[in-house]
Amino acid sequence: MTVPVGAPIVDAGVTSPAGHRSLVLSPSRLTIRAAALTLLWVAALATPAGAVMPTRLGTVPAEVSQAIADGRFTLPSRSGRLSTTATQTVWNVPVILVAFADQPFSTNLYGGATAGQYFERQLFDTTGTTPTGSVFDYYQWASGQRVRVVGKVVAAVTLPNPKDYYANNNWGLGFQPPRNAYGLATAALQLADPLVDWRPYDQDHDGYVDVVWFLHSGYGAEAPPVLRSNLWSATSRLSSWPSGERYQTLTTVPGAPSLRMSVDRISMVPELSAVRPGVPSEIGVYCHEFGHTLGLPDLYDTSFQGGGQNAGPGNWNLMATGGYGTDGGSPEYPASLGAWSLLYLGWRQTFRPTTDTVLVQTPLAHGGPIVEFWFQGESNPEHFLIENRRREGFDRNIPAEGLLVYHVNEDVIASGMAANRVNAGVVPGLQIVEADGQYDIPAGRNRGDDRDPFPGLLERTQIDDGTSPNTRTFSGGLTGIAMREITPIGDDVRYRLRVRPAGWQPAVRAATPGPYKGILPASLANRLVRFPDRSLAMISDELVAGRPQVMLRTRAPQAAW
Repeated sequence: MTVPVGAPIVDAGVTSPAGHRSLVLSPSRLTIRAAALTLLWVAALATPAGAVMPTRLGTVPAEVSQAIADGRFTLPSRSGRLSTTATQTVWNVPVILVAFADQPFSTNLYGGATAGQYFERQLFDTTGTTPTGSVFDYYQWASGQRVRVVGKVVAAVTLPNPKDYYANNNWGLGFQPPRNAYGLATAALQLADPLVDWRPYDQDHDGYVDVVWFLHSGYGAEAPPVLRSNLWSATSRLSSWPSGERYQTLTTVPGAPSLRMSVDRISMVPELSAVRPGVPSEIGVYCHEFGHTLGLPDLYDTSFQGGGQNAGPGNWNLMATGGYGTDGGSPEYPASLGAWSLLYLGWRQTFRPTTDTVLVQTPLAHGGPIVEFWFQGESNPEHFLIENRRREGFDRNIPAEGLLVYHVNEDVIASGMAANRVNAGVVPGLQIVEADGQYDIPAGRNRGDDRDPFPGLLERTQIDDGTSPNTRTFSGGLTGIAMREITPIGDDVRYRLRVRPAGWQPAVRAATPGPYKGILPASLANRLVRFPDRSLAMISDELVAGRPQVMLRTRAPQAAW
């Protein structure tokens, strides 16, 4: 139980063993810290990180990581009136097909259709007739029908230079335009601009095209063997590039004929698959990059200092390596966004039990809840998230069904958002608590397997402070929380959730006549008071579940603490 500092001590909290009373008081510094975290969280939401598609291994070369560090893929906040966010329910995406002097689009891959006709259907079909599903279908599924991603191929242009002119032996990530992705985008816009009425593509009516996709011929640089002559798939703003600026189009702003619409937010995406050579690209890379447009960071380790081997939640989440499918080889079926991303976008809410309880959790894909799990159900930057994943929809190839448990530190995520470094430190922002306790994904041994969910292949039916894996804090502190009796029931999973150490009891009121009287000199470490019945109370500063709290414990006469 938590009460404000300065409030009278009249409530007894959870108890263990019987005959003792405990009270948790929230120091004012925690209230201040919570407010600061809220402000930091809002700031992170206003300045989300844009970034790049990883390789199938979840890694990026040092130069790509450096480009992220240099700010070429950050999405800085625009002015208050330029406020496109994840709350936008309809996105109308203009696509420009970009060929090069030495690399036209393929002509024999699209079943008699043109590249424009093929990709317009593959990306934006709303009829449900695309065999494996479109980007529209994916985001309808992932958002619970909240978001519609539609669009059109608005132009097809051929640039006068070869592809490597823009890649410049550096995946298009160099500083000097026009020999980089910024130069490619502006050159393509100059050719396409006279052909396009940009007004339908500004859904929030802020004078900016919401996003433009540049779908270039050939492979993306993330495809093996990661050739420097290819272009890395990425989402950025033109204005975030060195010497970069927004592109001002020929289309006037509706209602303001003296102003012209602008393009700033862009995504660079490939024609050909990174998994199946010579085949048109599947939707995984487009879904991943659109996640950045919505403001989501990369959830894999984007640094090269740490070796980049930590794939975060790996193939289980779209914003890690899940753009290649939950099995790593089916990018036509990208993975779910996962619990944290869904919460960040406001597409789901959490259920946070404050007392020990038995839950029956329905599947995430059915609109099932995300359970937030922490000591006494308190709101805390460090916590666990629980979701139920089943083999259905775009998750049809997950390695195993069951509960996925995430260990999250919102402080780490918030501090790393602007630089797109949420999983690059010693303490991760987010990782899966793998049921087998091996932590293969952060170690780089794999990107998810059938031993990750609970109960999973190993039939792990419980997790607590003493098991492997466990419910301890990232620093190894005890939390006293546990999941027990994890049992599949059809598509649902039933389990017992313990949010207090064993034997603790619900809070009861314990009013006392008159004020307390201290019996020992006051000190920061130890204060004692005596009750009228000669029982004692001791107040001390302690860490509980990794969180500083003031604890009040009472002792019956002649009993031990």
